[in-house]
Amino acid sequence: AAQCAIRIEPDNPEALAEAAREVKELSPNERLEMGQRGRAYVIQNHGFEGLTDRLENVFESVLRMKS
Repeated sequence: AAQCAIRIEPDNPEALAEAAREVKELSPNERLEMGQRGRAYVIQNHGFEGLTDRLENVFESVLRMKS
């Protein structure tokens, strides 16, 4: 796990409120570190380079199947 977020189930306002309390109880440094991990996760998994790498892998596997 990337440890960059608190997971909650959808459509559960009580869980959302609890998650907000958990974040509030973190120290400023812990919140900063969580944010940095979140940013790194997004860049790695959803950034341009990561997406192009994954797309390239898909194309390569399709080409291998056709050979």
